[in-house]
Amino acid sequence: MTTDGCGSFSYSHPVIQKTWTFARHVAIFLLLTISLQVAQAPANARSGAQSTSQATAQNQAPEAKPQVNEGTPLFKAETRQALVDVVITDGRGHFIPGLKSDDFAVVEDGKPQKISAFDLHSHTTSEKPAPPIQLPPHQYSNYQIADPDRPVTIILLDVLNTGVQDQANTKKRMIQFLKELPPGQRIGLFALSTRLQTIQGFTGDSDTLVNAAKMLLRNTSPLTSGEQDRQNSEITASNEEVNGGARGLLDHMRSILIKEQVYQQRQRIDLTLAALQSLARAVSAYPGRKNLLWLSAEYPLRLSPSLLPTNSASEQAQNGLEASRRADALMTRASQVQETAALMTASQIAVYPIDIRGTINPGTGIDISSPAINGTPGQFEDIRRYTAQRQTTMRWDDHEAMTDIARETGGQAFYGSNDLKAALSRSMQDGSNYYTISYAPENRDWNGKYRKIEVKCVQGGTKLTYRRGYYAFAKSSLAANGKPVDDQVALLFATAMHPEAPTSTMVLLKVQVLPPDATHKAVRIDYAINPHDVTFLDTEENAKRVMLDLMAVAWDKDGNAKGQDSGRIDATVPINVYEDVMRSHISAHQELEVKAGTYTLRLGVVDRTSRRIGTLDVPLTIPDSQAPTK
Repeated sequence: MTTDGCGSFSYSHPVIQKTWTFARHVAIFLLLTISLQVAQAPANARSGAQSTSQATAQNQAPEAKPQVNEGTPLFKAETRQALVDVVITDGRGHFIPGLKSDDFAVVEDGKPQKISAFDLHSHTTSEKPAPPIQLPPHQYSNYQIADPDRPVTIILLDVLNTGVQDQANTKKRMIQFLKELPPGQRIGLFALSTRLQTIQGFTGDSDTLVNAAKMLLRNTSPLTSGEQDRQNSEITASNEEVNGGARGLLDHMRSILIKEQVYQQRQRIDLTLAALQSLARAVSAYPGRKNLLWLSAEYPLRLSPSLLPTNSASEQAQNGLEASRRADALMTRASQVQETAALMTASQIAVYPIDIRGTINPGTGIDISSPAINGTPGQFEDIRRYTAQRQTTMRWDDHEAMTDIARETGGQAFYGSNDLKAALSRSMQDGSNYYTISYAPENRDWNGKYRKIEVKCVQGGTKLTYRRGYYAFAKSSLAANGKPVDDQVALLFATAMHPEAPTSTMVLLKVQVLPPDATHKAVRIDYAINPHDVTFLDTEENAKRVMLDLMAVAWDKDGNAKGQDSGRIDATVPINVYEDVMRSHISAHQELEVKAGTYTLRLGVVDRTSRRIGTLDVPLTIPDSQAPTK
């Protein structure tokens, strides 16, 4: 047992209570209406005198030896399904309904695949949203969706990869779009700077979204170089060279600026990948296709196997830095890119990159506020030509990256147009009308390599939009020695527990939170964790082992942690107990002491084997009369 802060932790298995049965994406509405009945652990188990494994053995395992033949090995068969969401339109861009599975064919790496499931998803804006799920007092869940068929849309305003000059107009047009939304749209609003921020969770209230969008501030990205500053540096170096300075000063300045750009892009790649992973974890439990509307001026990465975000005409290539760029900035991040792509595939996220700069008029690109250029007309022409070429190839890089991201996720890229509303509307329309094709890949070797997908339709004159491949990763994320990568788990969990991070639904959980009262000085937290969302490892004794970390943090309105408690479940149970758990839930109990005040209590669970995370936020107010006395 592990505890820190002012709190206590205990874990027990509900042998008798079997009121919590999960079936992810199946009958979820019915399940969330079931009242939480938490098994209360004995007082001595909460005192910290026993280890987690000891408490498990005493509270869970029966005294009689389980009826399991330890000499008989266990065999299990696993069939994995690949899901492909397909948007099919006619020549006028209208969705084509009424197609059957026989109208489609799927090919993976050149080999035909057998379609095992086929479904049509069609949603109209006239449908009224279902009322929100009502839970009993003091009970909360990280899954509150009463109408799972309603599409989910994520709007991401990317400040990290966008200059401040492009943000104001984007914000204005986005607010106007949100005002005109039909009721019942499930939209979440997020912003990316040096970390991902939740501006507004998924809601069907356009007024709430508009008010949240108005709170977005114009921030300057610390990892982008402004065009004016770059031109000023180049012109100043050229003038110094003309006025008797060292020869080659302009070339040296350009080399420095390129190295700075490479460094900044490396940092932006890492931060952008972390944000995309966090969004994928946030919507994991939401069934069906999710649309990510990514509003940005630059796109520093690709998701296809080449990973290369620049074309052969880029200035990095011309200056001999492409080899090091590929080897260092990209190939060392290949695993992060592949993991991000795999997470987005598993969460059925289609990305719609939208260039918020709109139409960019061609020209010399020389800023009118830059210093005057000294020297001959040839020197002026050299700077003008170099600047124009650099700006052109940078736009090519961004547009190619946008197209790649859209192709690899089944979305569509929008650039070269000032009609932001049309781009937003089209992406939401795609999320409301599509087909889902499922097949079991004939290639059973889950080695992490990229596999190409091709979907064909017998009906002519159609356009099919779908993701063009996936990385065939195994579910588990273990180190080479078969043990969880603890430092990675700790970093992911700490990031997920930040108050501005979106809540994650990869592990579904339901909690009961009781504030202090006359007989209890601490906040009492009881968990019911979905066992189907975590990994049980096979052991040599034909038993099952589960390893979970739990954390509770009370955040004040200024984002300061005012109290926290953590616990660990590391339990090995016999098969009959494991089967009982799978029909029920995993229970845990925490207690947390905090001073009087108003807080957001973020609760989280991470599976250390698979690195799947579940978090939720609970409003917590403790009046002076109930605060613990010191």
